[in-house]
Amino acid sequence: MIIALNILAIIGLGYWGYNYAKTSDLHPFYWAGLSVKVLAGISLGLLYSLYYEGGDTWSMFHEAIKLKDVAFSSINNFTDIYLKSDYSGIANFSYAIQPRAAFMSKIIAPIVFMSGGNYWLASCYLSLFSFAGFWLLANTIYRLFKNKWVAVIPLLFFPSIVFWSSGVLKESVAIGSLAILFSTLTDIYFRKHLRWTEALLVIISLLLLMHLKYYYAAVLIVTFLTLFLSYYFLPKRSPWYLELGFVIGLFALILSVASLTHPNFWPSRFLNVIVNNYYQFADKSTGNNLVIFENLSPTILSLLVHSPKALFAGLFFPLWTSTLNFFKLLSVIENWLLLLAFVYSLRSFSLPSDRDKRLLLFTMVGFIVIMSIFIAFSTPNIGTLIRYRIGYLMIFIIIIAASISSRIKAA
Repeated sequence: MIIALNILAIIGLGYWGYNYAKTSDLHPFYWAGLSVKVLAGISLGLLYSLYYEGGDTWSMFHEAIKLKDVAFSSINNFTDIYLKSDYSGIANFSYAIQPRAAFMSKIIAPIVFMSGGNYWLASCYLSLFSFAGFWLLANTIYRLFKNKWVAVIPLLFFPSIVFWSSGVLKESVAIGSLAILFSTLTDIYFRKHLRWTEALLVIISLLLLMHLKYYYAAVLIVTFLTLFLSYYFLPKRSPWYLELGFVIGLFALILSVASLTHPNFWPSRFLNVIVNNYYQFADKSTGNNLVIFENLSPTILSLLVHSPKALFAGLFFPLWTSTLNFFKLLSVIENWLLLLAFVYSLRSFSLPSDRDKRLLLFTMVGFIVIMSIFIAFSTPNIGTLIRYRIGYLMIFIIIIAASISSRIKAA
C-alpha cells in the first residue's frame, strides 16, 4: 500500500511539473528527460548493489534509516538531531564527524520515513529534485541561445552528468541546487530585477549547496559577484580585452576575500589542504586510477606548475587506462568525444556581440577553470573525479554546444 501511494505521488509530482513545463518550448523533452533521470538513479543503485557490492549510495541510505528511526521517535530527538546536530542518540552512526554526509542523511530521512524505508522510492524522489534544477537551467539556456539542443543535450541527456546527479547521492541535491542557482541568478542578471520568489529560491538552494559542497558554493558566489559588479562598474562601451582584464582582476580580488569564509580556504591552510587531500587519495589509489602530479608540494609555484595538467585532467580524464572494464570504457569514450567536440568548437568560437552575454561567458570560464583545477588536485582518483566534476562540466559542455551550434548555423 505504501509503495503504491508513493508511486502515485511520484507520478503526480511529474505531472505537476509538466503543467508548468507545457508553457516552455522545451516541453517535448520533459518526459524523456525525467524518465532518463529517474532510470539513472535506479541504475546507480543497481550498479552499486550488484557490481560494487555497496558503496556511498547504500551506506548513506542505511545511515539515513538509523537517523530516521531515532529522529522521528520523539520531538526531543528530532530537535537534537535536526536543530542541534547532536547524533549521540543514534547507535553506530557513521557520519557523526562527517557534517556534509550527516546533513544529507537528514535530507534523506524524511523521504525514507514517507516511503516506508524503500531505497528505490527514495532514489526517485531525489532524482525528481535534481531534474527540477536541471530543467530550470535548461530553460534559461534556451532563452539565451534559442537552440533546444544546446539546452537539453548537456543538461538532460549527457550520460555522466545525468547519471552522477541522480539517485541517493549528495550530488542529486547539491548539483540540483547548483543548477537552480545558475538558472535563477542568470535570469536575474539579464532581467535586472529580483522577485521575492527568486530570492527565496536562491537562499534555500545556496544553503543546501553550502552544507553539501561548500567549495562549489564559494566559487559560485565569487563568480556571480564578479558578474554583477563587472556589469555595474565597467564602462558600457569597453573593448572586450578590457572587460576580460577587469573580470580576471575582480575575480582574483573577490576570490582572495572569499578565501577567508571557510577554514579550509584560509591562505595559511589552503595549499596544505589541497596537497594533503591529493596524497590521501593517492595512498588509496593505484597508478592506473590516479591523476599523478610528480613532487606536488604546498607552494604556489608547485601548484602553478601542475595547474595546466590539473585543468586538462579535470575536464577530459580519463582518456585511457590500462585496467579497462566496461564502465571505464564508457567514460573513456565519453571523454574522447568531449575532447574532440571541444577542439572542433574552437574553430568556430567567437565572442558574443552582446555585452551581457560576453561578461557571462568570461565569468563562466573563470568558474570552470578554478573548479576544474581545484577538483583535479583535491580528488585525483579517476572514479571520484568523474563524479565530482559534473557541476562545472555541465557549464563547459553548454559553451561547447553553443559554439558548435553557431558553426552549424553559419554553414
